[in-house]
Amino acid sequence: DSHLEALGEALEGSRRIAGIVRDLKAFSRDDVSLKPVPTNSRRALETAFKMCQKFVSTRARLVTSLADIPLAEATESRLSQVFINLLMNAAQAIPEGHPGGEIRVAQHLDGDAVVTSFTDNGVGIAPEVQKRIFDPFFTTKPVGTGTGLGLAICHGLVAGFGGELKVKSELGVGSTF
Repeated sequence: DSHLEALGEALEGSRRIAGIVRDLKAFSRDDVSLKPVPTNSRRALETAFKMCQKFVSTRARLVTSLADIPLAEATESRLSQVFINLLMNAAQAIPEGHPGGEIRVAQHLDGDAVVTSFTDNGVGIAPEVQKRIFDPFFTTKPVGTGTGLGLAICHGLVAGFGGELKVKSELGVGSTF
């Protein structure tokens, strides 16, 4: 039933908002609730895919390559938040109506580290911007459309899990996070 689906999406959205508020608080102080625990990162990815599906499908085709991997040290809701942010940013990097827009999400093991990558064939990021994209309040989005906190919070969350968030990008070719 479409009403139940809409209610479920609204509930998930409100949980996401609550998580963002918690993360903003955590961003300004040390928060023990961010302590990593064994987490199913694939389930966090599936949550992100579901939450972003409608927007992503208007700009790109989503291609996934997900290996079976063991649990990762993280927090599922926070990891979902990171994945949602990266997926939305990848979709936003692809201009509307761009033929052949594609986002590739891959996950594999590198030694004992879980590697999740988001690659788009969008506009790319200039080298001088790449140096600042994880800085709090830095944004390239127009006034009123971005706070400049998304990637800064994601960077902090991933670091809190013992990982790292990096970017590789080329103008006119796309980006990989």
